[in-house]
Amino acid sequence: MNRLSWPLTLPNIAQPCGKWLLIFALIVGSCTDAGSEHENRKICQQFNDSLFGQLNQTRALYVYSMEEISDRKERMDVRLKALKFVSASDLSETDKENASLYNSIFRIYRDLSERYSNAVLRSEEHFYTLKGLSKAIQAGQFDQDRSEYRNEALKLEKALKENEAEAIDITQRLRAVEPNYHRLEEPMQELADRLDLDAAGASAAPN
Repeated sequence: MNRLSWPLTLPNIAQPCGKWLLIFALIVGSCTDAGSEHENRKICQQFNDSLFGQLNQTRALYVYSMEEISDRKERMDVRLKALKFVSASDLSETDKENASLYNSIFRIYRDLSERYSNAVLRSEEHFYTLKGLSKAIQAGQFDQDRSEYRNEALKLEKALKENEAEAIDITQRLRAVEPNYHRLEEPMQELADRLDLDAAGASAAPN
């Protein structure tokens, strides 16, 4: 499994949000005042750094690669489709119980796979937007008037919050089924080998 190496817990990720909100309140409040060129650049850069921090909290939630989630979903889909053509007499009671739970897990992956990919890609878009704002700040684009930066930063701050909430929801749901997914890997692989499910399901899948 392609997992990132750092340890993560959702409560720990959520805790720093208050810090960013405090920074946000202080900086945005000051954005309404006139200031020197140096002050304007410093304020915009500080707020931009806080937005980077918020984005990094969200990106840390993505402990799976997009390919891994998609591959899991496709593998389960292939096997479950093939199982529809298997006679019940060829399945033990344990096989049936495992297949039923496997199907429940598949439904979660099916519902979340595209959402997960979209959330990851949205975070990358936010990253490049922030990089662009950083370059503009350093180039002095907002030295005389930081209102343009303020408007862009406020919209981005809202989008970052929405992206974080989506990432937390998806990750929590994926982690909830992770133990059962791994518990079923071996028995479902044995069942797939015994009944040739992977090949049968792949051949039955639409082109």
